[in-house]
Amino acid sequence: MGTGKKFGVGIEETILVLLIYLNVIDFLEVIPPDLDYAKKIISWVGLGILLYKVSPTKIFFGRKHKWYDIALILSYFCFITKNMISYAKVALELSKGPLRNLYELILANSNFFEISLINVGFISLIILALIMTFKLEIFSPSTLYIIHEHGKPTKNVLKQTFRFLSILLVVFGFFYIVFNLIMEWLAIAVDAPLLMVGLASYFIVAFRYRHVLKTTNLIYKLGNMGEEFYEKFVNLFQSEKIYLGITGLLVLHLLTDVGNFMLPYLFSIHDDLYFGQFLQPHQPIISLLSTEITATANPGTLVLAYFANIFTTLSFLIIPAFIWNNISKKQNINFNKVFLIIFYACISVFIFAPLFKFQRLGNESLRGIDIITQKILVNSSYTIESTLIVTAIVGIIFAILTLTKFKPLIDIFTFFISTGFFGYYIFLYFSDIFFYYLENIPYLFSISATIPGIFTILALGYGMIFYVGGFFIYIFSVLTN
Repeated sequence: MGTGKKFGVGIEETILVLLIYLNVIDFLEVIPPDLDYAKKIISWVGLGILLYKVSPTKIFFGRKHKWYDIALILSYFCFITKNMISYAKVALELSKGPLRNLYELILANSNFFEISLINVGFISLIILALIMTFKLEIFSPSTLYIIHEHGKPTKNVLKQTFRFLSILLVVFGFFYIVFNLIMEWLAIAVDAPLLMVGLASYFIVAFRYRHVLKTTNLIYKLGNMGEEFYEKFVNLFQSEKIYLGITGLLVLHLLTDVGNFMLPYLFSIHDDLYFGQFLQPHQPIISLLSTEITATANPGTLVLAYFANIFTTLSFLIIPAFIWNNISKKQNINFNKVFLIIFYACISVFIFAPLFKFQRLGNESLRGIDIITQKILVNSSYTIESTLIVTAIVGIIFAILTLTKFKPLIDIFTFFISTGFFGYYIFLYFSDIFFYYLENIPYLFSISATIPGIFTILALGYGMIFYVGGFFIYIFSVLTN
């Protein structure tokens, strides 16, 4: 008994160590393309297993039904295989290994795979929703209970129809709003940066408090970092705190771009399979600075301008998460005074001498926002020196206001400024999705891909509700907190 138990733990630790190792070498940009592709599939499988443990049926109905969970998760995976097709295209360009034949096979039959699997997933979800309408009872707490669907299946035809449509909308909505985004973020885009942040945080905390680092604890903490977050987050969708789940997912759009763009820019390392899908080059900050610093007589002012841009951009991407955390804890917004002074001092540079450009991706493989680095000296509205003078003046004014009784007003003002940026970000993100769907719907129907066409129309509808509705829910939640 003891040996078996130890052996079981050893296998689990070995798997976690393997995943941690793959994520570390992925972050350090030394992972071969074939191994990177395999890692993303393993991460998918791992998150799929986690979702099974969390249980979609428990979220929807308030009780776990394992066979329905398995069927739902497999159906969801049918919809997102297009992501792995996109990565196969980049992997084929980079790979010199044994998987080239596999990539070629996937790409040669990409349309068939994508359309066929969407058909399978779509029909499977409809059949599952129909079966669950007549078989499963709805308990509290659950998503369906929140929308006033509860109790045992009824024999009334009208109520059965309403119940079926409610289940169908919830099942599809969970895929679009939760499953699709979380799979892309945690399994593909930011898994390695997230783990590296966790690794650094763990060692910093341990060193600060002089804790003894236990190997087992370290392995489990790092291996389950994203998964623990995933589990806690999806559970919000089965309670009356569902608004926190919706607004939290919007906030996560900005946080993931810290991992997608800012960390690679700062550390000059990136995921080749991910960045290989972008249409424009993304030049690391050190490389850009070294190019510009030779073209100015005042390198010190240029470095300050770079710092101001980085600080302001990171602040805009992180502030909504700080506010969301306050909402979840029912706390008033109270920004750090030093942070506010630096933030308002730097914001002038962010506006008049921008280092980063935010724009729609406009990409067939990826949808959303692209953050591109650009030369400050070329894109500056005024000289760097004059911009820094304005920065100093603004910093002094806000330092005086922040350190006096006007601090609460500055907090509110910061909320509105950050929300304005948040709204612009969501506008860019959703408009990219909107136009992509709008272009693809007529095309899908023109090639008789009826089910993918209907699925895309549904996705467009969910997108409008989620992005537009979710943003206003965010504002309302803060104002009523």
